Amino acid sequence: DQEIAFAAKAGLNYWAFCYYHPKSWTGADHFNYGWQLYLSSKQKTKMNFCLLLQGMHLGPKAEWPETEQALVRLFHEPTYQKVLDGRPLVFMYYVSALKDWAGSAAAAKQMLDDLRDQTRKAGLPNPYMVAQVYRTTDGVDAVDTLGFDAISSYSLPGGSGDRGYPFQDLVKANREFWNACKATGKPVIPIVNTGWDNRPRRGKPEAADLKGPWFTEPTPAELGDHLRSAIDWNRANAAAAPANTVIIYAWNESDEGGWLVPTLSEGAGRLDAIQKVLRPSP
Repeated sequence: DQEIAFAAKAGLNYWAFCYYHPKSWTGADHFNYGWQLYLSSKQKTKMNFCLLLQGMHLGPKAEWPETEQALVRLFHEPTYQKVLDGRPLVFMYYVSALKDWAGSAAAAKQMLDDLRDQTRKAGLPNPYMVAQVYRTTDGVDAVDTLGFDAISSYSLPGGSGDRGYPFQDLVKANREFWNACKATGKPVIPIVNTGWDNRPRRGKPEAADLKGPWFTEPTPAELGDHLRSAIDWNRANAAAAPANTVIIYAWNESDEGGWLVPTLSEGAGRLDAIQKVLRPSP
């Protein structure tokens, strides 16, 4: 409830919750606690949500018809985020794994088409499906081969090597990605990184070999400026960004360097900066 209050006060429209099919592995449903708690909250009307599907966590292929119905029920929730005259907004990460899960690109497209059909049969418009990728070529393939509607990313840090960079380099990498996506001619949803630093995850057994670049934490003002630039980019490139939305990485990926949730060191400084962008004083 308190997180909803913080997010709504800042002017955020929706959370994109990762969705894990309960049979993806033993205990997978535990990782759905975010959207399950959200839906149980009496405060949920203050904040919308959408799903972030994952190509490697869609459950048994044979149960896809049942999974479709579960997803459509969530699309029907009154606070599910819609774009473009009512289309349910759906992100997908690990898009490349979708083909392996389905058996082929053609099978993957058919399964997504089936989800679209079931959504329409339930009385909702065609879902707006967004492929989250790291390379624009993968995004183009997702649109052309699998039928996705737009390209975006889960996080787009850029950089190289196992060393640190200033936050403005992360901003630059994000902007270069927006423009590269636009250059493909495919619709775009800009990614805005609040940060990237996976060093806290290192040393865990499942991440013993984790390496790569990291970025200094932004000041709240730097973060606000970055979000403002994405909104301005959407306005200046309306034909390339028809959904007119932005996805921010992230609300609470704190051990991966990206967060908006209030902290002991900053309080709600990041959200206060975002509020100045989304709900400026008259």
